[in-house]
Amino acid sequence: MRLASLALLLVNLLLFAWGQGYLGEADAGREPERLRQQIEPDKLRILAAVAAPATPADELTRKLPEILAPLGDARRADGAPP
Repeated sequence: MRLASLALLLVNLLLFAWGQGYLGEADAGREPERLRQQIEPDKLRILAAVAAPATPADELTRKLPEILAPLGDARRADGAPP
């Protein structure tokens, strides 16, 4: 059992070293062939994020304290702890 554990540890360390590039040159982009196959990459534009319109759930969340306020008052009237 000890031998199997040591062998597994050694394989794990070797894979780590290979993945980090200690045993040779590692792939810089993982898929360099995809970078070479891009068609007109300079036409790609990154747009700014646009805020999403409010949903009914957002409106309900804003009104939640108003909706729950009467329940808090009823609990205090019954003597229940807040």
